[in-house]
Amino acid sequence: MSLVSLYDAASLWMTPSGAEDGKLFSELPTDGSGDFTFSRGSNLAATRVGPTGLIEKGRENLLTQSNRFDLWNIKNVTSGHAGYDGTNNAWLQSGASRLQRNLTLSSSVYTGSIYVKAGFSDYVQLYLVGSSNALARFELIGNGTIVASSGIYPKIEPVSGATGWYRISTNINASITTFRIYPQNDSSGTQTADSSVYVQDAQLELGLATTDYIESGATTGKAGLLEDEPRLDYSGGATCPSLLLEPQRSNLIFNSEYFGGWNTIGSVSIDYNDIVSPEGKTNAHKITAIGGGTQRIYDVVVASAGSVTWSIYVKAGTHSQLRLLMSGPIDIYFDLSDQSVNEINGTGYIEDVGNNWYRIVATGTAAGGTLVPQLRLDYAAVGEYQYWYGSQIEQGSYPTSYIPTYGSSVTRSVDGGNTPTQDELTSYCLLVDLENLNDGGGSARFVDKTIADISTHGGIYLKSGAQIGYYSSNSGYLTNGLNVADGARHKYLLRVTNGFIEEFFDGIKQNDTGVNSTDKFDALRLLPSNQNASIHQLLVFPTALTDSECIKLTTL
Repeated sequence: MSLVSLYDAASLWMTPSGAEDGKLFSELPTDGSGDFTFSRGSNLAATRVGPTGLIEKGRENLLTQSNRFDLWNIKNVTSGHAGYDGTNNAWLQSGASRLQRNLTLSSSVYTGSIYVKAGFSDYVQLYLVGSSNALARFELIGNGTIVASSGIYPKIEPVSGATGWYRISTNINASITTFRIYPQNDSSGTQTADSSVYVQDAQLELGLATTDYIESGATTGKAGLLEDEPRLDYSGGATCPSLLLEPQRSNLIFNSEYFGGWNTIGSVSIDYNDIVSPEGKTNAHKITAIGGGTQRIYDVVVASAGSVTWSIYVKAGTHSQLRLLMSGPIDIYFDLSDQSVNEINGTGYIEDVGNNWYRIVATGTAAGGTLVPQLRLDYAAVGEYQYWYGSQIEQGSYPTSYIPTYGSSVTRSVDGGNTPTQDELTSYCLLVDLENLNDGGGSARFVDKTIADISTHGGIYLKSGAQIGYYSSNSGYLTNGLNVADGARHKYLLRVTNGFIEEFFDGIKQNDTGVNSTDKFDALRLLPSNQNASIHQLLVFPTALTDSECIKLTTL
């Protein structure tokens, strides 16, 4: 029987080809009864590598009613005006007044933006008010000019194809209570009864860079990778995605992208949003040595005793070396010119992520308590520079996918999914095609068969030591683990015939067979906990296949 015919004979066939928030689609059955419900958490902390090879995040417009300015808290607006996007969805904000949205947002790094066009007034002011304030005043002539600013990185950009329209933005590292727009008649901020500007599509988002506009209504607007969306990941230049399953992790660094929120020692300058990052947006910082002696920035984090892993994305400008130094567990030099690593304390490696960007990784053992991570431009001459993005410190012996932070530590919850209950089977085959990316210690069942009492279950498991095998809650581990090398792809098939268990692994029938279990199959669950894996396929066959069929299915 051909592989295609075998796949058609499956009662459930999942390849990571389709997903939405809260659901992972299976190709069989075609009526959707084999789709996985999926959950991860209540925030947008997770990321993936998308089909273009870039990091993809979840995004949120924190302003409600983002283009219903008649519903804002303070306004003097009329609707129905020609907008930058060819619609009549722009508004005219008029008079010696402001347009204001009230907010209650805790301290973080935020970027506020809005599309504007001169009316009677050639100037406009964007003002973010909170525990500190960010004011930016812009002239709406030519390519646009910033005439006053107290924000981190104000910006004005002409909108292509929409004459006279600009997108203006500014940033704040604080709590926020109001988002305000003022039409103004001159560079000093004068207002009269005739003052007016056209406005459209306001946005407030986490981070230092503006992203594509997200429409919002009574609730905030969201886009990108959503809270409970399965992560179909294209890491390593893959043309077909795999399902990324990771344990819960926290990025202990408060500002993973805003290095101006770190502390500076020595002569280092930071140019914000200077080049395109591994996210595909212009939000990577340029770090320049402007004096002799110590040239570094540092932060303070708190960790428990045990393994800690520090990673950061780096691109060499005129300086290729970066030293990661953390009080106690880590002291490593990295050289991007030849990808060499000099390990003084801890272990490290360099991963090429494309476009001359590298993710450098360092792991050590912490005693617990306060740690002081330092990013050091050792041996940099005056004027030499490099680019940084996405720093992460997490508890564990290996790095997981990037978790962005904007003023506080952020936790990404564990991935997990379930199929609806199927017809109970006593003879069947379960096939998983996977890469075990890291051995996190402890066990993690990611293909699980259950009976009505969910406390009694069994299935394929990963356990400490990077091994795969069969587990039953009634009897414990029923087979010896088969070695799963980190980062290598493997196919494992479990054949059960009325409780008699056999295993096939990478095209070979295993000798460690012939054990018995009373577990019966009726559902699949993905239950990673201490391990992470990348799943290429899951198949369920409602009958016990022949040896030759099992070997064909598991041959790499």
